[in-house]
This record gives sequence, C-alpha cells and structure tokens, in this order.
Amino acid sequence: MTEPLPTAPIRVSPRPMVVDDEGFVIDSWRKSWRTSSQARRESNRGYHAIFEDLVLRRLLGAERAEVLIAANHDDASEIVGWICHTPGHAPHHTPTIHYAYVRHRTRATGQPARCTGLLAAMLALVGVRDRLVYTFRPAERRNGHDNRPLAAEAGLLAAAARRGLRPAYEPILAWLVDPEPNEESHAGA
Repeated sequence: MTEPLPTAPIRVSPRPMVVDDEGFVIDSWRKSWRTSSQARRESNRGYHAIFEDLVLRRLLGAERAEVLIAANHDDASEIVGWICHTPGHAPHHTPTIHYAYVRHRTRATGQPARCTGLLAAMLALVGVRDRLVYTFRPAERRNGHDNRPLAAEAGLLAAAARRGLRPAYEPILAWLVDPEPNEESHAGA
C-alpha cells in the first residue's frame, strides 16, 4: 500500500479502483448525483436510464475515465472517498473531474471524513494544479425532500478559488462529444 495522504484526522491511501470497489462507487454516485439540480427533476425510471447511459455505458464502460480510490490506510477494503477523472492531455494537461465522493464518516472509527482535505488531496493526485474541467454538477441535498438552499456547488467553487483553482463546467454530453479541453473553450476557467 502507498503512503497515506496528508489528511487529518484520518489516514487514507490512494489506489486504483478494483472490481470489488465498483459496487460502492456506482451506488454512491447513483445516490449522490440523484439529488443534484441536473437529476432531481427526472422520474426514477428516467434518472436510472440517464445514469446507466452516461456513467455506466459511455464513461466507465467505454473506459474514458479512471477512478482513484482513497482507502482507509489500516483497512484497504474500506473506501473513504473516490474521484472519477480523465487525465489531461498535451498541450494544456487540464484534467477532467467527472465526480468525486467522500463519506461523511469512516466506517471503522466513525471519524469525520469530509472537510479533512481529502478531496483536495485526491484532486492533486489526479493532476489538478490550477485548472480543471468538471462534467457533473454536485449533489445539492441529502435527499429529494430536503428543502435547503442550493449551495453545494457555490461552496465547492469558493473553496477551489481559495486554493487558486480555476474550475470550468462542461456538461457531460458536450464533453463526450469533444473531451479535449482547449484554451478558447476554457479561457475563463
């Protein structure tokens, strides 16, 4: 296992996704993205069809993306977080982040996993330096009946700006047509 990531108070180690991880990654993505502004208006049947097409068939099934797992350093089978991305290519090397997920708490110890720097550490590991493209808007609520203001994306963008990152949103359907970011399309990123 590799050295733990510098996240406190939990110790996690990065590794590529293996077959045994797929169920958790797909289930957590499916449940989390369901509460996003993009997906919450869909019927359950419509949402699942969209998820199957975009995520399972066209992104992961076509091997257009990689998933990095942040595993509990003391128990590699416990996934604390993960990030689905496509590495950047020359000349700009801008990585594309499709989705990321961090558990609220670790399963083994119950320690908080969010707001520990884990997402920032995973972004750095997949090559994010100052710019990134993201293709799925984040979950906004814990469930479809939660009426809190929609602020998750704004909060993530503000945190990115504090770290000197310039994210640019490109809808997944547009990215699937042309996955190579260019200076003109992301100049304001």
